Amino acid sequence: MRGKVTSVDVVVRNARLLDGRVVSLGIADGLYVEVAEGGIEVEPGLAIDAEGRLVTPSFVDAHLHLDKVYTLPLAGDAALASYTSDDMGEAMRSIVRDASAVKQHYDRSWIVPNVRRALDEAVRNGVLHVQAFVDVDTTAGLEGMASVLAAREEYRDLVDLQVVAFPQDGLLRDPGAAELCEEAMRLGADVVGGIPWIELTDRDAAEHVRWACRLAASTGSRVAMLTDDAGDPSLRTTAMLAEAMIEHGLQGRGVACHARALATYPTPSVVRLQCDCRTSETLVKGTRLGSSVRAISSRSYCAPFRCVTSVACASRTAARSRSCLGTSIARSTRGGQKARRRWTPRRCTPSPITAGSASSATSNARTRRTKARTSCWIFRA
Repeated sequence: MRGKVTSVDVVVRNARLLDGRVVSLGIADGLYVEVAEGGIEVEPGLAIDAEGRLVTPSFVDAHLHLDKVYTLPLAGDAALASYTSDDMGEAMRSIVRDASAVKQHYDRSWIVPNVRRALDEAVRNGVLHVQAFVDVDTTAGLEGMASVLAAREEYRDLVDLQVVAFPQDGLLRDPGAAELCEEAMRLGADVVGGIPWIELTDRDAAEHVRWACRLAASTGSRVAMLTDDAGDPSLRTTAMLAEAMIEHGLQGRGVACHARALATYPTPSVVRLQCDCRTSETLVKGTRLGSSVRAISSRSYCAPFRCVTSVACASRTAARSRSCLGTSIARSTRGGQKARRRWTPRRCTPSPITAGSASSATSNARTRRTKARTSCWIFRA
């Protein structure tokens, strides 16, 4: 299509796609409506010149502990050292001891501002899709969950925020956590979380996994678990998750995060796990084992997400134009009415060029949340 005249609000000219083509992208009412290898006339809308640079979709943060952002001063550097050591031998004690110390101080008065600060940074940098793990246990109660759910509503038209009810301290070793997680799902959490490797026995770990999969199946949800997160080749909770997903009909609706122990598995164990994960369509994320395990699922990790690549391109109306994955649209409302504002590019070298005014990119958070934005991520070739 060349020289086609289309009624659009925004056009991004000279946008280089991932396949190397240089095109014009037409955007109307928050959706991609035109991809042309020539010009698109825009009257009276906004035109952005990408100057042949790469234009990408918005970004996805698939694993963020949003209730804990900016709490390192409370946890201390010792907790960080324990959790980031090569074999994570102290990780279990650090999670139960140091993280719990932070949660004893949980209060919405400081959690919500921290969450807003993190989401503001996400939006400013084009991260418009976030899966947020929120601790739900007998120490944290539902304080963190209530805070993040409130922020989800506040940012609903800017960030696709999927909230995970996450029993950080375990289930069997923290009696009462299961009931709190079930309540969190009733309150509006999107995903059932788990951390089975932190339980004290394999039997308890297996029950932890079965509980999460039963709850996900009964609520029509997904599961997201931190599995095998220490340098111990005897850990097998990733396999437990894959098997439980098959048992509960959750194929394609779960992900195993971290899975550090897989890097220590002998080859026969890796092959068996690959077969389980292919059958259950579980993706193992974060392992250092290599491409053989990272490629065990044909699905993208983000496939279960709504709007997984960009607000516009995830729309059914734009599905015919897969090559338009170049810009992300976010809109917000105020008083029930769409608020619209035109934006102009701001150059940041070597950072992405953000389609937003220089002042708006770092302006007051509440102002940004009440005005429509078009985020266009353009990188130097």
